[in-house]
Amino acid sequence: MKKIFAISLFVALFASCTVHDDAQRFDNKVFFTGDVRLSDVRVGEEDASLSRSFAVSMASPMDVPVTVNLRVDGSLVSRYADTYGDKGAKLLPSANYSLESTTLTIPAGGVQSSAAKISFTGANALPDLKTHYVLPLVLDCDTPGALESGRTIYYVLSKASLVNVVADMYDNRAWPSWKDPAPFKDMATFTLEALVNATTFKREDDKGNKIASPLATIMGIEDRFLIRVGDTLIPDNQIQIAFAEKDGEGSTKRGHISNAAMQLKPGVWYHIAVTFDHGAIKCYVNGRMLGEGNTLDNTNVTTVDFSTEHSEEDDGKPRCFWVGYSYDKWRYWNGRICECRIWNRALSEAEINADKHFYQVDPSSAGLIAYWKFDEGSGTVIKDHSPLGNDLEVQKPITWYPVSLPEE
Repeated sequence: MKKIFAISLFVALFASCTVHDDAQRFDNKVFFTGDVRLSDVRVGEEDASLSRSFAVSMASPMDVPVTVNLRVDGSLVSRYADTYGDKGAKLLPSANYSLESTTLTIPAGGVQSSAAKISFTGANALPDLKTHYVLPLVLDCDTPGALESGRTIYYVLSKASLVNVVADMYDNRAWPSWKDPAPFKDMATFTLEALVNATTFKREDDKGNKIASPLATIMGIEDRFLIRVGDTLIPDNQIQIAFAEKDGEGSTKRGHISNAAMQLKPGVWYHIAVTFDHGAIKCYVNGRMLGEGNTLDNTNVTTVDFSTEHSEEDDGKPRCFWVGYSYDKWRYWNGRICECRIWNRALSEAEINADKHFYQVDPSSAGLIAYWKFDEGSGTVIKDHSPLGNDLEVQKPITWYPVSLPEE
């Protein structure tokens, strides 16, 4: 599998001290637009170049154009290293970057320049990206002057992990609106996967009262097929594969697979894979098969229908597929999640344990019909990287966290 790199773009607006005097805060000075402290740009081995845009601003307009000069100041690498504790940082070689322009202009009567671009070339060929390469970009302005705390951007180039950003699903939920439900209907074989890290398995209601026998949902459909954690008579931190069917009289037959070996610890990353083959279920945690059983022991379930049209499940509408939610608002996944997938076949143990499989797979892999990486870093839409393109919508803005997975 190809090696992945990143240009970890620490756009850190350097401050020489924590508190600035009033003149520094309120004088009409020029600064780099925005207050972005960290932005990661991933680049594959085949990507020979990439770019980033920036602009400059000031608080109040002037009657004349304001000229701003740009320069790279290599002497600031040591200052960056001391401030951010990055003692091994090196200056990015001049051959690996270029500025579109060394001058920007804020027009008369305006407060912001047009965007400029900095390009990075040959980043994928830099040696030893475990050592950060730093490019301090500085602005100079004679009139009205530069805001000291906002005149430097540090671009920091570093090697990426396989997973670099994840979503926190606290009190949230995500769902697909199937473009074509057919691939998800009456599935006789499938695999569900997710990479998860629980913040806690405890749960409180709106008044702060502890919820007895809490449930935390990873993905699936309530009273059909669901990967969840906890339940009545099941420890709060124990995985449960729940399945059910309605008989001809409207009664529901239920079953589950769960055992003490399937218990999780908060604050720890786990890859969970659940395979289904005409009723035979296996649950793998970090590649080890820790639970298995058969739906036919309790029910007549030999296929699972995930294709139900999305709804809020109100007014008698049927249960539908969710990520991080089921049944009611208290059953959300309280923790971080990424690499959620649905396959139309039961993966083998060898496939689940294949190199890097926990952290990434080829979107064109045979049988992969949904692949939500949860790596957007912003917004309320989670892209489906599979060929079917069933993106997830999210109820509310997600809190995103930078990570380095696998952990070294």
